[in-house]
Amino acid sequence: MLRAAREAFLAETGGLAAGGPAPPTPSARPEAAHAPRPAGPVSPEALAAAEERLARHVGPIARVLVAQAAREAGDVAALAERLAGHIGDPAARKAFLAEMRG
Repeated sequence: MLRAAREAFLAETGGLAAGGPAPPTPSARPEAAHAPRPAGPVSPEALAAAEERLARHVGPIARVLVAQAAREAGDVAALAERLAGHIGDPAARKAFLAEMRG
């Protein structure tokens, strides 16, 4: 589980912690700086709950994973499915999905 969280962290940060290449600067990606972020149907409350629940399994990297998944998910169910993929233990993944369903 810690290995998966570490790998997710390194992927998200571009490997900075491992001495990898630095992520592109905003000037290198102007389209990202000016692209509007779509407002999704996932409420801030649902995002906070997802972060809290995921953090029990992967630790503080949950904040980054939730923010990333929120940009790609169209609803809470899709968000939960994306986030569950970061939980290595099948039983814990199943429990997380059940919590997310309410």
